[in-house]
Amino acid sequence: MGSDVIAGKVKNKEIKLMIPKYSGRRWRDSMVHINFNEKSIGNMSLLTKSPSIVEIHGIELYSYYRNKGIGSVVLQAIEKYLKQNGYNIVQIQPTYQSLGFWLKKGYKLKKPLTFEQIRLGKKFPFRALGGSGGLDEAHEVKMSKRL
Repeated sequence: MGSDVIAGKVKNKEIKLMIPKYSGRRWRDSMVHINFNEKSIGNMSLLTKSPSIVEIHGIELYSYYRNKGIGSVVLQAIEKYLKQNGYNIVQIQPTYQSLGFWLKKGYKLKKPLTFEQIRLGKKFPFRALGGSGGLDEAHEVKMSKRL
C-alpha cells in the first residue's frame, strides 16, 4: 500500500497531500496528510459513503497556517483528485467557524440552520454542527457539493 501525492502551490511553496492508495478498494476512513514546504501542517479524513459519494471530515490546519489560502488550494486539489477517481458528490459536516469557507467554495446546506444550531455553534465554534457537536442526528448540519 503506497500513497498518491497531489500538489498545489501557495506563494511559490509546494503543498503535498499524501493520500493512502488501496488496490481496487475505496477508502473506509483514510487520513490525508497535508505538507507545506516539506513540513507537516495538518490533515483531513476521507470516508467513502457510497461508490460515488465521499465525506471529508474537515481540513484541519495548524493555526499558524490558517487564513493563508492553503485550505482553498488543498480543497481544490482534493476535489479534482476525487472527481478523477469516480466520486461525484462530496459531503461535509462543518463547524460553525468554517461555515463561511464551505459556502464560498460552493457547498450547499441540505436544510437551513435552526436557531438551536446557531446558538450551539456560537457557543462551540470549533465543534462539528451535529452529533459530535452537541446536537443529535436529527439536528446535525450537512453540506454537499456535486463535482
